[in-house]
Amino acid sequence: MSRDSSIVISSGAVNVPPTLRNAASTSGSVQRTNKIQERASLALKVNREQTPKLLNGFDPRWWGVVEKPSRYIGGEIGSVVKETAEARIALVFPDLYDIAMSNLGLMILYEIVNDHPEWAAERAYAPAPDMEGLLRERGVRLGSLETGRPLCDFDAVGVTLQYDLCATNLLMMLDVGGVPLTAAERSTGDPIVIGGGPVVFNPEPWVDFFDLFALGDGEEMTVEIMRVLEQANREGWDRKSRLQRLKKIEGVMDPRDWSYELLPDGRIGAVQPLTERLQASRSFLSDLENAPYITRPVVPYASTTFDRYCVEISRGCTRGCKFCYAGMIYRSVRERSPKKVAELMEQGLAHSGFSEISLSSLSAGDYRHPELLLSGLERRFGGIDLSLSFPSMRVGTLSGEKLGHIAELKRHSSFTLAPEAGTQRLRDLINKPDQEEEILAQCAEVFASGQEAVKLYFMIGLPSETDEDLQGIVDLAAKIRNTGRKHGKRPRVTVSVSTFVPKPHTPFQWVEQLGSDEVRRRQRLLRDAFARLKIEFRWHDDRLSWLEGVFSRGDRRLGGAVLAAYRRGARFDGWGEYYDQALWKAAFAQVGLSAEDYFRARDLDEPLPWDYIDAGPTREFMRKEFKKVSAAAPKVTEDCRDGPCLNCGVQSPHEHCHHLPSDQPVVQAPLAFYPTVGQASPSASKGIGDVVAVQLTIQGAMRFLSQQERAVTLMRAVRRAG
Repeated sequence: MSRDSSIVISSGAVNVPPTLRNAASTSGSVQRTNKIQERASLALKVNREQTPKLLNGFDPRWWGVVEKPSRYIGGEIGSVVKETAEARIALVFPDLYDIAMSNLGLMILYEIVNDHPEWAAERAYAPAPDMEGLLRERGVRLGSLETGRPLCDFDAVGVTLQYDLCATNLLMMLDVGGVPLTAAERSTGDPIVIGGGPVVFNPEPWVDFFDLFALGDGEEMTVEIMRVLEQANREGWDRKSRLQRLKKIEGVMDPRDWSYELLPDGRIGAVQPLTERLQASRSFLSDLENAPYITRPVVPYASTTFDRYCVEISRGCTRGCKFCYAGMIYRSVRERSPKKVAELMEQGLAHSGFSEISLSSLSAGDYRHPELLLSGLERRFGGIDLSLSFPSMRVGTLSGEKLGHIAELKRHSSFTLAPEAGTQRLRDLINKPDQEEEILAQCAEVFASGQEAVKLYFMIGLPSETDEDLQGIVDLAAKIRNTGRKHGKRPRVTVSVSTFVPKPHTPFQWVEQLGSDEVRRRQRLLRDAFARLKIEFRWHDDRLSWLEGVFSRGDRRLGGAVLAAYRRGARFDGWGEYYDQALWKAAFAQVGLSAEDYFRARDLDEPLPWDYIDAGPTREFMRKEFKKVSAAAPKVTEDCRDGPCLNCGVQSPHEHCHHLPSDQPVVQAPLAFYPTVGQASPSASKGIGDVVAVQLTIQGAMRFLSQQERAVTLMRAVRRAG
C-alpha cells in the first residue's frame, strides 16, 4: 500500500503520522515526506465556494486528490439502491474497500437483506487517512456507498469483526459517521450497533462500543433482526424495546447481562449472570445446501485482496487442531453438494464476469466428493480462460486424480500446504499429525502434476517449541525443494511463518504467548538459515502479534485503552505502515493496564472473561484436549467425521452434527452443468472469430478509475455479455 495515503488532516493542519516521520528520518527520505505534505496541502485547496451535488456523500472534486477514488464512487455492477425501505441496515467492515470487498460473510448478508422488497442493506467501509481528513475538514459525515446516507441515519449498523486489530478503525467510522462512540452515549434516534463475525466470540474488549453482538452463522439471524427492525419502525417502538426484543433472537446477546469481579492481581472472579440467561449461545445454520448465497455479486472497480468469485463448499471443521479458533467455533461440518456448487458458480460467473473462482472452506481437501466436483468443473470450465484457486490444502488430501483436475483448472499459480510445525513431535502436540513422509509424497505429486511453486505455512511460538523444532522447519523446506528437483523441476518454495497467538474457545486458550524479544530471535534464526539455502522466507510483524495477543484474550477493561489510542491518532493497526506501538503502550499506561499481563498462562480452573459464551465445544472438552498436550507422549485426537463421537458438546442439545457419510454420494449421476446463454463451450473453435470495433466513452465518476481498473472493468463487462 502506498504511504502517500498516510495523511491525517485535522482542523486545516497537515500531520504526517509518527510512523512516516520515523521512516523518513531513518531512511533519509526527506523528499518523500515533502511530497506527502504537498499532496495533503493540495487536498486542502479543494474549492470551498459552492459545493456541487455530492456523490454517495463525497464531493466529486476530491477524486483527483485522494488515493484510489474507486474505493468511494460506488455504483458497481451488482450493488443495490433502494430509495424507500421499511428497515435499513448499514453493513460495515472497518477496513479499506480493498480488504472489505473480499469478505464473504458480509456480501452474503448484503444479498439476503436486499432480496427482501421492504428491506435495504448498504455498505460502508473505512476511508483511508487522506479521505478521513477531507471528511473531517469539510464537515461531511461518512455514508454508505449506495446512497451516501450517513451511518447515523440507519436503523442499525451491523459491523463485521474479522480481525482483532480493527478497533480504532471502527471508532473512526462511527465518529465520522455521526454515531456516538459508546453504547452508553446512544439514545433514541441513534442506530443500534451490532457486532458480528468470528472475533465476537470474545466480545469483552468491544463491550463499550456495541449495543448487541450476533454470535455464529448470520444467514437466519440477520433475517430475524430485520423483521424486528421493520416491526419496530412500523409500531414506533422506543430504543429499549428494540434492544430487548432483539436479544430474544437466537445468537443475539448483550455482554452487560453478565458481570465479574476484578481481583487485585488483575485476574477476574467468577462470571455471574444478571438475568435468567446463564450462557449466550450461537446461531447455527444446519443446512448449508439450501442456505441463501451470493448469486449476483457486487463487482468492484478497485483491485481487491481476492479478485474472484468465491463459492463456499463447506463450513466448519472437525480435525481438531488445538490452535484453531475457526475450527472450534464453526463446528460441525456442513457441505454443499457438487451440483449446488456448480449451479452457484454458473450464476456467479454469469453476473460478475470474474476470470477466477475460488472454493472456500476451512479444509477444502476434506470435502467428501472432490473428484466428482473437480471432474465436473473441468468438463465445464476446462476449455475457457478461467482459473481455480484453493485455500491451503491439508497434507494427504490431494490424490493424483484431484491434482490432474486441478492442474487443468488452476493456471499460473502455486499450491499451498500448511504443515504448521517442523517436527513430528510438535505436529502431534497440536493435533496435526502429518508424517514427514506423507508431506514429501504429497509435494512429489504436486510437482509431478506440472506445478513448480509450493507455499508452506508454519507457526512459531507454539507450546513447548524449541530451536530443534525451528530447525525442523528449515530441514523440511529443503527436503521439499529437493523433491521438486528430483522431478526435473526448478522448484520455487516459499516459507511463510506467523506467530502463534492463543485464542479463546480452543484447547490452547490457557497457554502463555511468546514475548516479542523471543519472537524476533526465532525469526532471525529462521531468516538466517533460509538465506543460506536461498529459499524465500516471509514472516509476520511481531508488533502486530503483540497487540493481537492483548485483544485475543482481553477483557472489558480494554475499552478505555481503545478510546485512548483512538484519541491519540491510532488507525489501521493491522497495517504495519500505520501501526504505532509506542502510541498503544502509552494508551495502555494511560488506563493503568500492562499489555504483557494478557500474555500469561492461565490456570485450568481460572475463570475466563468469555466463560458466558457457548461457542459449541464445552470447556470440559477443551480441558481434556489441553491435558493431552502436557502428557509425556501427546495423544492425537481423531476427526469425529471418520471416528466415534468425541462428546465435544456440539452434538447437544440441538443435535447439530450433520456429517455426510463418505460412501454416500450427494448426486448419483455425473454433473450436468448448464452453460450460460451466449457463452462459448469448451469445444468451440479457438481460431480468430469476428472482429468487433468498440467506441468507449468515459465520463462521470468513471473518469477517475485508473487505466488498469478501466481495462479490468471492460473485460468483465465483455465476459458478462458472453
